[in-house]
Amino acid sequence: MVHEELFQRTKNKFWEALKEGYKPNGLPADTELTQALQSNLVTFSLFKNHQNMRDVAAMLTDAAGNPRPYADFEAEALQVSVNYNRNWLQAEYDTAVKSAQSASQWVDIQRSKKDFPLLRYVTANDERVRHEHAGYDGVTLPVDHAFWRTHFPPNGFRCRCRVEKLRVGLETQEPNVETEGSQFNFNPGITGEVFGAGNSYFKHLPQETVTQLREYSASVKPGSKWW
Repeated sequence: MVHEELFQRTKNKFWEALKEGYKPNGLPADTELTQALQSNLVTFSLFKNHQNMRDVAAMLTDAAGNPRPYADFEAEALQVSVNYNRNWLQAEYDTAVKSAQSASQWVDIQRSKKDFPLLRYVTANDERVRHEHAGYDGVTLPVDHAFWRTHFPPNGFRCRCRVEKLRVGLETQEPNVETEGSQFNFNPGITGEVFGAGNSYFKHLPQETVTQLREYSASVKPGSKWW
């Protein structure tokens, strides 16, 4: 179901991203949260690896179901590997760093919400800002407003949005726009997730496979502390 060595390398790479992004700023880290983030990355790495193996296996035959010549299979399989373990991995690594930053920021926000009871959504304010993210720009709501449970950055791959803590400010209405499906509609600091259940690696698998992968994931112990 998985390639053990590749799974371990991928998992460790994502744990490096978590270490890079989670910065408790000299305050005690939330151990339960960081372990949840690590566990989520284990699960994500397993499902990613399994989908990688499925796609490689699919290259063994052509559209008519006939075995491919080895040279054709090798070329196709190598491209699959490049996509999973270079092209997509880079974007996923960047997302893991950003989500870890958001999780540690959320811990800080909760600890300081008596002094900073409001949050304001801020985009990069340039031509690269996505339309739906531009719709969030300037939204100012209480820290514990439901909006931040589903729209706390990152709200997409390579999202550059952020939030600012405010002592005082003019509250706005929650915008009537959505993020990229359900894939990013969660707050890493609340759910302990880096990648949500809406991610494509988690979809279109037999329930038996999902159960086996999740059981395997549960057996992998969290990594060592880094704070």
